Amino acid sequence: MKLDVPTGTTFYYNPYSPKYYTIVQSPLSNAGASSYPSSDDEGSFAGNSSAHSGSLLIHEKNQRPSDDVYNLGWSTISSVRQEKTTDAAICTMIQRFPFKTLTAMAAVIENSPNLFLELCEKERGNVVAHVISALQGEKCDELICMTTEHARRLALHQSGCIALTRIYDGANQDQQMAIALCMLQHFDELVCHQFGNFVLTRIAQKSDAYVADFFCAQFEAPETLNRALNDKFGSHVFESFIKNCPPNEVFRVCSVIFQDMDRCLEFATSRIANYPLQAALRQMVAVNPTHELTRWALATIPSLVAETKFATNINRALGFGRTGADQQPSQPVRRVKA
Repeated sequence: MKLDVPTGTTFYYNPYSPKYYTIVQSPLSNAGASSYPSSDDEGSFAGNSSAHSGSLLIHEKNQRPSDDVYNLGWSTISSVRQEKTTDAAICTMIQRFPFKTLTAMAAVIENSPNLFLELCEKERGNVVAHVISALQGEKCDELICMTTEHARRLALHQSGCIALTRIYDGANQDQQMAIALCMLQHFDELVCHQFGNFVLTRIAQKSDAYVADFFCAQFEAPETLNRALNDKFGSHVFESFIKNCPPNEVFRVCSVIFQDMDRCLEFATSRIANYPLQAALRQMVAVNPTHELTRWALATIPSLVAETKFATNINRALGFGRTGADQQPSQPVRRVKA
């Protein structure tokens, strides 16, 4: 495919899209309009200087980096995106870059909101997230601000949700908290969303007390609990929460599940809800087998679900029906030749 691109540009192929994109010299340089970055796809840089001025005004509180910094950042980002390799290989490559190169890449991205969205929505964040991770969050506060600004959009996007979790993993503790708080504001919208649940599932794995208490308060509401457990995506969020939350939150949520026996039986017979129910029972037994609620479940649940389709699995979650081989890791059998 032959491209009609301005003279002097360097172009690369995006492996996640059939289109070509162009990256050229710094938009802060004195070159003509034809030398500005351009793209054939929606959401990328427009081919005129006014578009770049508008993008920079969004984060005008930052001092504009010099042309040398911009050129270093542009050329490095372009070379990384030219590599037709795996995400792990890109991560390894970026981890080896010197601090000056990493900060230059971050400066380019944080002053280019459209590029940030393109890196997240077209390439699953395999550049921006690895830069944040390599810097361990240092000098990345503006990138985190951009992440929180577009968090809802990314969480509802097929590739953006992956980029968002990667950025979350690479950020420091305070930055992770900022992203988590932003996501929790959209809990009702994301919990049963096919992409949004992926982000909430990752956040629920953190042991932060405030986040755990927020999830617990949401699942203590019977309406939210019923909707989540009976939904394919919402059940993933619940299981991630119940497996990683403190013991107190485990019993708070389980007390809501078992306070209505009809609801409990409905979960036990549901093709979807029986899995998070098993996770809740398993976690209760693992956390505190002598707790009052645990002892009640051990005495009541087996008879309640005796005639249901998933009774065997539910009883196994409580510890019944396991053989010694199930409870102990299997040992390799040593065969001795005669």
